[in-house]
Amino acid sequence: MVSIFLWTYAMSEDPNDVTIHANRCLCWLHLCHGINALIDAYTCYCLRPKWPISYLRLGSAFSCLKNYENACMAFLQGLSLDPANREIQKALQKTMEQKTNESPVTGTSIRCYRVG
Repeated sequence: MVSIFLWTYAMSEDPNDVTIHANRCLCWLHLCHGINALIDAYTCYCLRPKWPISYLRLGSAFSCLKNYENACMAFLQGLSLDPANREIQKALQKTMEQKTNESPVTGTSIRCYRVG
């Protein structure tokens, strides 16, 4: 929680610094606070929509919330901006595995398609 406090303080000094939002988002993710992570991830996206890390954070927040379809779409969008990004590739693979290994609740499946 100390790191979140420090990133929040840094944000008050420079609210448009996308890396501050991205780093605080990562802290929220480590604490499994998906909604707070999603808020910071969406702010990253709004501030810098062409930055692959914005999509990594969005996808990770959606995955934390078990919204695998949106997570997958965010990761694929990030890969369309940076196809060689190993971190996004791994996050997409992990999300697809989580969806596969999760007990079926609705009986629906997810399919991920590469964009671009």
